[in-house]
Amino acid sequence: MDFRRLRPWILTASLLANGFLAGVLVVDRPPPPGPPKPGDIVEKMAATLPAADARILRQAAGDQGLLDVDRDQSEQHRRIGMLMQAEPFDAEAFRQAVTDLSSRREQAGDRIGKALIQAIPQMSTAGRQALSRLGPPPPKQPD
Repeated sequence: MDFRRLRPWILTASLLANGFLAGVLVVDRPPPPGPPKPGDIVEKMAATLPAADARILRQAAGDQGLLDVDRDQSEQHRRIGMLMQAEPFDAEAFRQAVTDLSSRREQAGDRIGKALIQAIPQMSTAGRQALSRLGPPPPKQPD
């Protein structure tokens, strides 16, 4: 086989492979998603439960106002975005909004705990076992 006849094809394939590799390595990756909303956490737990136990968990979450927390956090994120775009920039209002959001997230975690305290004693053995198999959330990845 004549190498001179293959050389243009090998060169073309090499250039394409290098271009593909450069594209894979250089392309910006989207940032990782933020923390899940409290309502999403409850829904993930409910998805593992028998129907009756899922109803109990959702009711307890509703009693703790977790759906309102989701709405409040979304509104707080929009407010922070508007503060960041405002001219002139109000650093104190921005600091206060971020502090409020942090406090609300902490309270949401407390509400999830209270919902579990309310719901788990009413659940079946199968439901309690299903929740125990979920385990804790994965550790936060370093930035």
